[in-house]
Amino acid sequence: MIAGAGWQDLIAVAATLAAGGWLIRRWIRKRRTKVGCDSCAASVHSRMARRPAKAEPEA
Repeated sequence: MIAGAGWQDLIAVAATLAAGGWLIRRWIRKRRTKVGCDSCAASVHSRMARRPAKAEPEA
């Protein structure tokens, strides 16, 4: 029965790593968006640069 627990351990490790990665990304995002932060403008600029340009609606 002990050998059957290996796949459960792998699933638990994968879930833990995914949750940890999500928390770290959330923490970094919150850290960048503090009021008065110098990197805020750079962060917004880089996000807007990655976003595809919206087409202008023609009249």
